[in-house]
This record gives sequence, structure tokens and C-alpha cells, in this order.
Amino acid sequence: MRMDLSAPLELLDLELASFSDGRRQAYLTFQCESDIPITGFSGQLVMYGEDGRMTRPRQLRFKGLNAQPGEPFTCPLKADDFPEFVSYAFSPEWVSFPEGDPWQYDADRQVDVEIDPVTEKERIALIAIAGQDAICYAQKKDALWVCVCGRHNRFRWSRCRRCGRERDHTLASFAPGTALDTYQAHLDTEWQEAAKERRKEAAHAQEIQRQEALALKARTRRARVREGLLAVALAAGLIVMIAIGAQKLAEPLNKVAAQQASAQSDYLDSI
Repeated sequence: MRMDLSAPLELLDLELASFSDGRRQAYLTFQCESDIPITGFSGQLVMYGEDGRMTRPRQLRFKGLNAQPGEPFTCPLKADDFPEFVSYAFSPEWVSFPEGDPWQYDADRQVDVEIDPVTEKERIALIAIAGQDAICYAQKKDALWVCVCGRHNRFRWSRCRRCGRERDHTLASFAPGTALDTYQAHLDTEWQEAAKERRKEAAHAQEIQRQEALALKARTRRARVREGLLAVALAAGLIVMIAIGAQKLAEPLNKVAAQQASAQSDYLDSI
């Protein structure tokens, strides 16, 4: 695939919607890569079937836009006659701005922008360390650098024109020789964090068990104190009851003794 890196817009996505009345609508999402708003553009859209064959190019033209610099924008398009496709490409030919001359296609500016494929394992690793839009390794190609998102950029550009990633960091972190090492370090960090969290949970569970054991000992100690106090109270009550009983038993005996002493005194007085 070839493209003009100076083009002020790029097709990011093409979605098809089907309606109950049989109509089909296409939604084309572009990225405005100009430093000023885009007011209109034209270009050719091609689609590729499962057999890799290219369909007849479709001429697209949109006017009255206000696409802001660095932002995506979506253009709807009637798609009743769109064929089945698995991939697509858009080549801008003309782009207008609020002021100044329009941008125009120039074949001499076309460069090869094919990306090197990666395996499923490599793609998973790239997504884990770089993000969901990662599709290839970052690398330098002659006067260009390829971002992990797949965008080819001129090497003098310090940031990716599609995703905004910083050039030097991207090339250092997601290059073929370092990305898998970075992924392994990422996994090691995740494992260490998970182990740390497990240790924290285990320590928390042990602390709960310790607190519960202390609480049980305290409850047991309080219960024993209550039992001791109850035993003392019962013993004291029993002593009081015995004393009261002895006093009551002594009263009749004392009365009898007093009566005997009085009778003896009366007897002695009568002699």
C-alpha cells in the first residue's frame, strides 16, 4: 500500500448500517491531520473482497465541513450498492481549508506504507503494553518511523500523526527487540502486584483471626469472673442464712432457760 504522508486527512474506519426498509448507510470516520480546519475534500475509496480483488474505485466528495485539527470526524454516505468487503483504502485527491490554497494529490509524494505482520501472541503482548490500537511493532524505516498503531510518520515528526504517541519513547518501548521483554516485565510486575495483594489479604485474615481469638479470651475471662463473683455471693448468702437460722434456733432455748431460772428463783423465795 502507498500513501502520501503529507495528506491532511486519513480514513480511520468504515462502518455499514442496514435498516429495516433495506437501506444501507456507510459511516466513514476520518482523522483531520491538518493544522487548520478542513472544509471539504474529495478522493477515491476502494474496497477489497475476501479473494483480495479490488473493487472499482468510488469517487467521494464532501463539502461544508468543519473538521477540527487533530480530531476525528465522520461523514455519512449512501451505501445501497456497496459490495461485500473485508478491507478498504482511501486516497485523498483534494482538500480545502477556510483560507489559502487547497491541498492536492501528487504521485511523487507516494511512499510504501505496508506494515510487517505480527503473530497473535505478539499482538496480545503489544496490546497489553501499548493499548488497544496497537497492531504492529514500532520501527524506523529509512526517512520514516512506524508507530505501534500502524501509522507511518516522517522521522522529523516527533509525535505520531494518528495517535499522538511520542516518537522516541515508542521506538524504544515497542520495537521488535524490546516489546516482548517489556511485556514480560509487565507480566512480572502484575504477578508481583498480585502476590503482594494476596499477602496483604492473608495478613488481614490473620489479623481478623487474632482479634477474634483475643475477643474470645476476653469473653471467657469475663465469664469466669462473673462465675467467681456469683460463687462468692452464693457463699455469703449461705453464711447469712446459717447465722439467721442459728439465731432463730437459739431463741427458744434462751426462753426455756430464762423460764427455768425464774421458776427456781420463785421456789427459793417460798421457802
